[in-house]
Amino acid sequence: MDFEAPHAHSYRPLIINVALTGIVPAKVKYPNLPVTPEEIGKDVHTCFELGARVFHLHMRDKNDGPVQDSGLFAETIGIIREQTPEAIVCVTTSSRASVSFEDRVAPLLLAGELRPEFGSLTAGSFNFPNSVSTNSPDDIKVLLQTMKERGIRPEIEVFEPGMVDYVKKLITEGLVTAPYVFNILLGSSGASSADLLSFVNFLSRLPDQSEWALAGIGKFQLPTIVQAIVAGGNVRVGMEDSPRQMGIDSWSNAKAVAFAAETARLLGRPIESPSQARERLGVESR
Repeated sequence: MDFEAPHAHSYRPLIINVALTGIVPAKVKYPNLPVTPEEIGKDVHTCFELGARVFHLHMRDKNDGPVQDSGLFAETIGIIREQTPEAIVCVTTSSRASVSFEDRVAPLLLAGELRPEFGSLTAGSFNFPNSVSTNSPDDIKVLLQTMKERGIRPEIEVFEPGMVDYVKKLITEGLVTAPYVFNILLGSSGASSADLLSFVNFLSRLPDQSEWALAGIGKFQLPTIVQAIVAGGNVRVGMEDSPRQMGIDSWSNAKAVAFAAETARLLGRPIESPSQARERLGVESR
């Protein structure tokens, strides 16, 4: 018997975002990690069929190192457009992938069918366990202006509640427009913890007309998926944030998406359609 959560009738369908590869997980340790354009394209198609709608892309070089290579982004997006044309593509602009600002901007300059719908952008600087995510106010504004000029929407990553407040300032400056798409990331060492009070602090600060997704880092991914679905938000899952779950080294993006989709089903929330996901997130139909 399926369980219907309180007020399930008022829930909107769930949008699942997948962070497929990331910067840290190693292919040699996690065999299901997609790192080549072909592997990423195949994973996108599999996860789309399971219910994912947004795909957050990082590139790897031949030595499995993170790289902001516009050629690799172009090749990967080309495969996705051919195999899974309704997929919503988001490219990273992370400073952890390259310290060169030109490299960070590079995937935003792709044109035509290769132009991504979203560019991810962290709204401030903070520490990871062994590195720094550097995002100066000037860099953030240039990236946002580039996205605005290119018709690419920002997918805003927030690791601290104060980052949400900073985004409100950027909204007043016209650099971010509604709907405001937030990914709230919890549980990273050096940033906000993955507990209920932390989560509520973020939610209390979000501006009206926000579409938000919750992501849990490492061991927090699965409980955070449940928390977000119960709260009526969207979810970000995937091997970038957690390449291993429940002691399973053969964990995969497909298993993470399937877990989110099944949890949503049990709680009475359908998966959003591709066209409606685009409308809600403010991106063009294909």
